[in-house]
Amino acid sequence: RAPKANNYLILTHNHQLDFALTQAIIKRADANWLGVIGSDTKAKRFKQRLAHRNFTTEQINQMTCPVGLENVTGKL
Repeated sequence: RAPKANNYLILTHNHQLDFALTQAIIKRADANWLGVIGSDTKAKRFKQRLAHRNFTTEQINQMTCPVGLENVTGKL
């Protein structure tokens, strides 16, 4: 029900829910921006899982994960 060209930030405590939301938003094909909280490991895992589900590289690259400032390390 979200409007087209919306910005999405996914930050639940459930990786499976995060992945399901990520898939749904990418499938919409109308997001302005998609960010997912997580680690580099989570980002890699999500990208692999999306690729195994036949999402294209272009679709997968719509996701920004991890979100935040690159110069802030750890879980701050």
